[in-house]
Amino acid sequence: MQIQAILKGAVALLHKGDPAAALESLMPIYVTMESDPKFLRLFADAALRANQGEHAIAPLKQLAQIDIRDHAVHATLGDLLRQSKDFQGAMAHLAQSLKLQPKKPEYLFNLGICLMEVGELKRAEAAFRTALEYRSDYAKAAFGLARSLEAQNDLVGAEKVLISMLVDRSTDTNLWFRLAKNRHERGLRSPALEALTKLQALDISDPAILDQSARILLEFGEARSASEWLNRLGPLFPRDRSLVALATNLRHERGESDYLRGYENEPFDLLPVGMQCDYLTFLSL
Repeated sequence: MQIQAILKGAVALLHKGDPAAALESLMPIYVTMESDPKFLRLFADAALRANQGEHAIAPLKQLAQIDIRDHAVHATLGDLLRQSKDFQGAMAHLAQSLKLQPKKPEYLFNLGICLMEVGELKRAEAAFRTALEYRSDYAKAAFGLARSLEAQNDLVGAEKVLISMLVDRSTDTNLWFRLAKNRHERGLRSPALEALTKLQALDISDPAILDQSARILLEFGEARSASEWLNRLGPLFPRDRSLVALATNLRHERGESDYLRGYENEPFDLLPVGMQCDYLTFLSL
């Protein structure tokens, strides 16, 4: 009777939108109920909704043994194992989910990510390409395909994939950044700067993109443009000296002396943002 009350209470908590409390209420009876498929599904559901996927792994493993033909259980378990870095375990369950539902692009994408992590780059590429055959607008699979090609040093092929995505995602900041990075790695100055110009016109919320774009501009000798990019970071300006080190090294490589304009005695991360940007511009002129 007490167990039934706990189960009803957990369901009520889920309906109220409190999955963490539902999960906590179910934990004391897990050992007693671990052979009950309905309980296992309820427990896993509460854990997933509460963003506590680590607690969903055990019940999903038991469910996968009880009903080996439940493709959704295998797929969810595979994704959780991937997130926990158990790539071999993840691939076993994802392969089973694809055996039962071979045309699911999401399953193929997760398998592709695992294959990349274990160094099976050709198989990863094939998984991403197949996912895109079933769903041509699946951006995650397209990005995965580009990553797999980059890992195989096929930067030209990766660029073609990224360019093909522009038809539907012309305002995607990550896409333009990936294009700029791809071209920078190939030493294509003008095309890389063109991609950064397109990117600069967009609303960039990711400080990492601003930071890394500034680094690319500095390496191309575009110090003033890099300074403009860094101004956009505002309070998110990176609290480290790596950009200053990069700018200083570039100046040394050109045989120029340091010119710090009185900033040399001030800790870089304590300077106002405007002075930080001025500092970087000066070092790279």
